[in-house]
Amino acid sequence: METSSSLPAIFPSTDEITEEAETVSLVRVSSLPSGFSSQQRRRRVGNNTASSLGALPRRQQFSREIGHAAAETYLLTRLSFKLLTYLGVGYRWITRLLALALYAMLLMPGFLQVAYDYFFSSQVRRSVVYGDQPRNRLDLYLPTNTDELKPVVIFVTGGAWIIGYKAWGSLLGLHLAERDIIVACIDY
Repeated sequence: METSSSLPAIFPSTDEITEEAETVSLVRVSSLPSGFSSQQRRRRVGNNTASSLGALPRRQQFSREIGHAAAETYLLTRLSFKLLTYLGVGYRWITRLLALALYAMLLMPGFLQVAYDYFFSSQVRRSVVYGDQPRNRLDLYLPTNTDELKPVVIFVTGGAWIIGYKAWGSLLGLHLAERDIIVACIDY
């Protein structure tokens, strides 16, 4: 049997573990004056435990919290799938839902880039009023060089004159503006 002295220095020795256990148990066993209630005793024990956790290095606390979060996420996911199977939702439906979620996650960077360019680009003039109705607005996508005459594309989003939004043409407007074409996306 190996002794604790043969272990690397990062592991505490058996004597250190025993000594730490005795000090923790002494703190918990120590008696309070008889005037205190059991609730105050419990509060004191809880405070000692919290202070001993504070003595752990920050990296160990962080790794413990990450491990706890991962374990709870796994448990929640596993129980969710079990609940769905009990409710009669088959594995085919679950796999299709996961495939849709993965597809949306993979497309998200492209959508975020277009949204960022739409809201923060200096070449986009948003919500220019062209009529007296509340939705009579348009977005203008201008090229970087506006000194000379440029061709203009007017893009009307399809939707049977009922639905449609001017921002839906933002990708087209941004790409055509890079090619020196002015684009007007109309809301109606």
